[in-house]
Amino acid sequence: SPYWDRWPELRGGDGSNYGCRLTPGIGDGACANIGSKCTNDGRIAVTVGTSAAARIVLTLPIDGGSPSSSSSSITVGPMNVPPGLFCYRIDAHHVLVGGALTDGGSVVEWLRSIFNISSDEAFLEVMARIERKYVNERNKAGDDISAITTVPFLSGERSTGFRSGATGVLSGITRETTADDIIQSCLEGVILRLNDVINLIVNARQSLATSSEATSEERPVVIASGNGLVNNPLMMQMLADCSGLSVLVDAETSEAT
Repeated sequence: SPYWDRWPELRGGDGSNYGCRLTPGIGDGACANIGSKCTNDGRIAVTVGTSAAARIVLTLPIDGGSPSSSSSSITVGPMNVPPGLFCYRIDAHHVLVGGALTDGGSVVEWLRSIFNISSDEAFLEVMARIERKYVNERNKAGDDISAITTVPFLSGERSTGFRSGATGVLSGITRETTADDIIQSCLEGVILRLNDVINLIVNARQSLATSSEATSEERPVVIASGNGLVNNPLMMQMLADCSGLSVLVDAETSEAT
């Protein structure tokens, strides 16, 4: 083993080749994409648990050569990684590009705490009420969905500004503002932050397109995972509305988070 040659102390005590076995680590984001079956450029994995993230696998061979014939990814070319995203290599032919939010489902838990929505039944009632209001307002052309604006930085900002000291903002409150209004605005804030990341991912994806045959001219789909998203139909609808992309839950995916 080349590892044993470099670190002889990892060999067995008798000098045999039965020492410590080493396996190179794999990034958790890459593992999550595999679990979501998001292993090509046509599927953006979006996960909302306590935190939140959006990631895509893009073809970018180290040596500039062609990927395996089984790959359905876009034509290889130079890629510009927009500021605000991370990018790391997952094998000789592919990179993972994406961004993460510190606060995803944690925003929902914070809201439940400050408004004392302790039971799941009560929370579902609140969400059903907000969803009806959201749909009604969305169908009124020209009207804003929410009069309140929320920047949901409860624990600083990761993507896209990476400011650990950033704090949240809740703007537009009046005497008529209700708890439902604030909850809706906070959910919208989380989704709009995710959409910022998705837009940057789409830009990075497009930067790899170098021919008319490139599949990047087709719109990718979003594959949702994580209890904070798949158990919240309203947030999935918000994500579809602001991104303009289809948001799907793949029933066959496993171990996505």
